[in-house]
Amino acid sequence: MVMILYFLLFYENYIDSIPIHNMKFYDYKHSYVTTFSNMTLSNHKQKTIAVWTTFFRYMSWLDSINFVLSKCRYKCRATGREGIAQSDAVLFHYQRHDLHVKDLPKKRNPNQIWIIYLLEPTTYIERNIVELNGLFNWTMSHRRDSTVFAPYGSFIERPSPNDIRPLSNRKKFAFAVFSRCNDNGKRYRIVRELQKYINIDIFGSCGSLKCDTKSQQCLSTERAQDYLFRLSFENSHCKDYVTEKLWFPLKQGVIPVVNWAKEQKETRVNSSHVINIYDFSNIKDLANYLKSVATNETLYNSYFSWRKTLDVETSHFHAFCKLCKKLHQPQILRQVYSDLDGWVSSDICPKYKYVQHIVGWIDRWILFPVGL
Repeated sequence: MVMILYFLLFYENYIDSIPIHNMKFYDYKHSYVTTFSNMTLSNHKQKTIAVWTTFFRYMSWLDSINFVLSKCRYKCRATGREGIAQSDAVLFHYQRHDLHVKDLPKKRNPNQIWIIYLLEPTTYIERNIVELNGLFNWTMSHRRDSTVFAPYGSFIERPSPNDIRPLSNRKKFAFAVFSRCNDNGKRYRIVRELQKYINIDIFGSCGSLKCDTKSQQCLSTERAQDYLFRLSFENSHCKDYVTEKLWFPLKQGVIPVVNWAKEQKETRVNSSHVINIYDFSNIKDLANYLKSVATNETLYNSYFSWRKTLDVETSHFHAFCKLCKKLHQPQILRQVYSDLDGWVSSDICPKYKYVQHIVGWIDRWILFPVGL
């Protein structure tokens, strides 16, 4: 009993000592890339990208990549491992179940570009990246300092105005979709405070409500538009880490309520698109503002004014057109990420620590012992 009391006391002190903006700033001027002489790429009219790894254990991303490439201005195609000998680039998805150092190609053509594709934020990269130093020439990720910037979504021109369900026909207040229960972003604490003032439905593996887990958007557009707001809280505060939690509600016509910290913000989005919880002094002020938006049709509609001319692309694979264009450059600077671990660590969020992983689970179950 004494040990349990001691643990709980330690736990409360540990959690209370972690600010919601748990940010550490790094020296971004440090060079993580070693550059060499210029490199002349092949004169192939169609560039070939050999996909070496699975994507979250599935090879279906090969078809998704080729679907996007078929619509690009420049010509590229993706193949499986069998096409590596003739390929201009080799693509590796970073995830502990996909990329294995012992499974890398046995021979390497120095004129091929090796690309590492990262979707996970630094906080949830669970392996030692040091073993990958000196292997990859380009990075492709949600971070703007990547060789190829690959955001989770983007704005595109809308061919015609798009109507959405009016405020008066939306009968529910807010919903959220949480799949990661050990939460570095402290989403559960924010939700618990908000639930004192507003109604929130929680979907996903960490909530009491279920939806189509095979679909990233979870709810259909018709069901999503039953709600006024979506709590689009990211699970961590990492550099440029803004996921489909933003882009899906924008696409579906629901106002996203985000939890973006400094250097995390999506620069193409402003206060006329989203509501950021950190623009308010406290949770009660945020809840009061949401209530005012919910009762003011003019104010509510102002968050959708951008939809008159813009639409949203929600696939993170759309960035492969940028990769294809880059491969068509006649010359590039030959380079290698000699300190990939350092580049990954140059973030505003901490690297993965198993202790934080365990504490995150404890935090979630103490706050919501029987589900949200």
